Amino acid sequence: MKNIFLIIKKNIISKAYFEDGTLAGETSYTERGNIICNTYHENGQLHSSIIYEDTELSSKIDGEWITYHANGIIQEEYTIKNGYQVGVTKEYYNDGILKSTTPYNEKGQYHGSRRFYSTKSSLDLEVQYVNGEKSKVNFGN
Repeated sequence: MKNIFLIIKKNIISKAYFEDGTLAGETSYTERGNIICNTYHENGQLHSSIIYEDTELSSKIDGEWITYHANGIIQEEYTIKNGYQVGVTKEYYNDGILKSTTPYNEKGQYHGSRRFYSTKSSLDLEVQYVNGEKSKVNFGN
């Protein structure tokens, strides 16, 4: 994999390429202190995208993260805050049907109902959590 670094109008851009010359990833550092990272599948489809804040002391990921299947359909979407996965993460099958939802609290622990769905969108399993501790399991319809 080749890496190339460019400086364009005070923004630094890093690019990496697969052996065949296809873009594998790119990272830009903006004047506002944000870092934008995109990675790509070998077929050129976007694999993942995230924007996070870079501070002088450390890089802290804060923002929306989205990953994609090789066919371009969203695979997973979630939020990072203070370095923790928070809120509801959604995962999708490669045809776009919802596969699972997983809620997280502000400490990155499972909190609420994790739900797992079949490829036909029916609920297969629901697992209840309270601050990372499993409290109840329900099997689907």
